Amino acid sequence: MILKPRLEDLKIIGFYLGKIILGLAITMVIPILISLCFGEINPTLDFVLSIEILLVLGLLLIKICQTDKDLNWMQGMIVVSLSWVAAMILGAIPLYLSGHWKSF
Repeated sequence: MILKPRLEDLKIIGFYLGKIILGLAITMVIPILISLCFGEINPTLDFVLSIEILLVLGLLLIKICQTDKDLNWMQGMIVVSLSWVAAMILGAIPLYLSGHWKSF
């Protein structure tokens, strides 16, 4: 059986995905603090720019997909799947900005 999400389902998925992206932005504060402790400015700037991108994206998703409904099991599965993909792509932004990915 293939489930077809409605527009309301997509709003709920986008809303909770935006919250998870904001959580990812908050976790990027830890590398900023560590890089400041070691006096490394370039990684700090990469992470600050990444946090700004994540905050804009997360807040935009939350604002556009504003809802007060809870998740059901289908929406939860989609949110988890998209969260892994989003965390993988968005978590690589500091690496891309640093330019070290060219050496791999």
